[in-house]
Amino acid sequence: MWENGTQVNGFNYVTTLDGVIASRGGIPLVEEGKLVGAIGCSGGTGSQDEAACKVGAALFK
Repeated sequence: MWENGTQVNGFNYVTTLDGVIASRGGIPLVEEGKLVGAIGCSGGTGSQDEAACKVGAALFK
């Protein structure tokens, strides 16, 4: 989500927000259209972190 904002859409201002790190490995958890949390991980490549988080997020549903 953040990565798309910065790399795809050019919304580079998000990198100036306090506490925000625009990198892969974080997936929002949405229930009935509302953000209820998130799952994140780090330690592999960005693609590996994203894949692991998608697996965890799928268990939430």
